[in-house]
Amino acid sequence: MWRSEFEYLQRLTSPNKKEHWGARQRRIRAERQAMRVAWIAAGKPIPPRLPCRILFTRIAVREMDVSNLWAALKGPQDELALCLGFSNDYAEGLEWLDPRQEKPETKGISFFALRVTLECDDG
Repeated sequence: MWRSEFEYLQRLTSPNKKEHWGARQRRIRAERQAMRVAWIAAGKPIPPRLPCRILFTRIAVREMDVSNLWAALKGPQDELALCLGFSNDYAEGLEWLDPRQEKPETKGISFFALRVTLECDDG
């Protein structure tokens, strides 16, 4: 089984947050850019074959409900699909697994991170 995993610091904001449309656009652009930079820093992992399973794990002190988590991951999800050479995140061959949430291992530290796991079976 082929597997690639990378993490980066990323604050995912709840879609329920009230913000100006311009501020929201800048925030989503920054989230997408952070995903692209992390993907490049990880060595531009491209799955050797499809289908590819993709799992996002949010690492934060406080949990987010599942529907808000999916909505908060939309920018990074779209950018990762583009990085992998797909025009959209619903492309055939990309299987998006339900996102997970974990608490940080170190107590007393308040940070947000996103772990991205890509997997595909050997053919």
